[in-house]
Amino acid sequence: MAPRSGLPTNDDTIAERVDGAESSGQANRIRERRVHSPAAYSIQMRLDAMVACRIFWELCEGIGLVESPTGRRSTTTTAAVMVLDLAATLTGSIRSAAVYLEDLATWQRLIDVAEQAWPDDPARRLPSQPASRSQHCRFRSRHFTATPEQTDAIRELTRVLAVYAATEIDLFNPGSGSFSRPSREQTIAGDATYVKAAFNTNDPTLTDPVTGEVRTRRVDSDATWTPGNEKSPGYYLVDAVAQGTTPGARIVLDATLRPRGTGDGAVFCDLVEAVQRDLSRHGREAYAATYDMALHAADQDRLLGLGLLPVAKVPLTKERERAQRRLGPHTFTLSNGTHQSFDVIAVDGTPHIEVPTTRGLCPVMLERTQTKRRQRKDGTYQIASFWRIPDKPEVAIRLVGATARVLNQSTPEELNRSSPKPRTRTLRAIPPSDPSYRHIFGTRESTESMHQHWKATLVNKRARTVGANRLRHAFHCYQMSVNVTTLLRNAQQSGNWDMFGAWRPPQLAA
Repeated sequence: MAPRSGLPTNDDTIAERVDGAESSGQANRIRERRVHSPAAYSIQMRLDAMVACRIFWELCEGIGLVESPTGRRSTTTTAAVMVLDLAATLTGSIRSAAVYLEDLATWQRLIDVAEQAWPDDPARRLPSQPASRSQHCRFRSRHFTATPEQTDAIRELTRVLAVYAATEIDLFNPGSGSFSRPSREQTIAGDATYVKAAFNTNDPTLTDPVTGEVRTRRVDSDATWTPGNEKSPGYYLVDAVAQGTTPGARIVLDATLRPRGTGDGAVFCDLVEAVQRDLSRHGREAYAATYDMALHAADQDRLLGLGLLPVAKVPLTKERERAQRRLGPHTFTLSNGTHQSFDVIAVDGTPHIEVPTTRGLCPVMLERTQTKRRQRKDGTYQIASFWRIPDKPEVAIRLVGATARVLNQSTPEELNRSSPKPRTRTLRAIPPSDPSYRHIFGTRESTESMHQHWKATLVNKRARTVGANRLRHAFHCYQMSVNVTTLLRNAQQSGNWDMFGAWRPPQLAA
């Protein structure tokens, strides 16, 4: 039998498909994308921007150096070592970064960039030679990661500069949204990620099963986490990110390792509190904070006390059902000025009431109209939302539009007893049913994308350093790299180059 392709035919027409992509029933359907990835920069362009950026030099000037009473004075500088650290976030390792910077033309170009950007500040200069790997190792071990206090100081300085960078690209602008309807730019997004350690075990010895010989092997003694089925120890990293509306407008605000015995949500609340404090120095503040279901009731109350609206999903019950809780009777103000009381029930984050009908009580989901906050004398906030009875067929006409005030935070009575559970277990200031929820909760995608990008720079997605302090320092360098790239992209879009002094990219300087 002749093959099908060889059968004679005079029909050379091509019929148009009608099933479409993924059986959508629409021909030639184009996949919709919400955000397109911004154009990437070369390694050299990003290094030029880092050396020219204001926050890079302020970071180098703010790091305190530990003077040694003995030995020769170091021939390298903080800036040279930081350039090597930042280059490693682009090339993947200190070894490859050192090889890249050893090129005389490459290093001389960075020297010229620093002089061009800050001609009137002789302190902002690079040495004539790049830092070698041995110089980097000694300098980092003495000045950056010798103690947790040194790493904490670098983290705090990096966070302050990240908040400054966020305000420079107009994030957390009070005019971009309101407290009731916060915008994407007024939201702090957080997430946690697990990073495998460089070595697969915490046991420093290995006993040969045949000979009984005891051998030593390299371990990371600080890496103690072994979640789930992961056989390799590692670290949990919790971070906070700010995201703008344009592609690539991402600022990594803060990050730290999660201690054992502490939840993700508690660590995230610490980050948010520190960022909110730094934002207040610039006359700005965040209105919302979004996290996943690791944000428990106590964490929700803490964020509400800080004056932020927590945006998170509501976990299901142990029976895999939607969580609900009775909030008690609330007085509703009707459109004619009269009042009527209804028992409010929080179901999956949204308050409901039961209205009488001819067939009995019928549940009705309320609509959020406004959220307000009031500052107490101790500096904390009390937040409450106003909910409206919607216009539904099962709702009597006289009840349509009636509003009631529902407190978002747990009451002292709820906090002092285990049953019933606090209302923040089931009640949300911006529940999944609210139109603002999807717009704000989507900022978590930025943190997940950032985690994937960071791990892509690591060999086999493992930590390229040994020890908690070195891992934290490496991530803060990655944080600085991301923030400078965001500032560069914003400068090209807006034409405001104040963060880079007198430096301009070659294509603009020509």
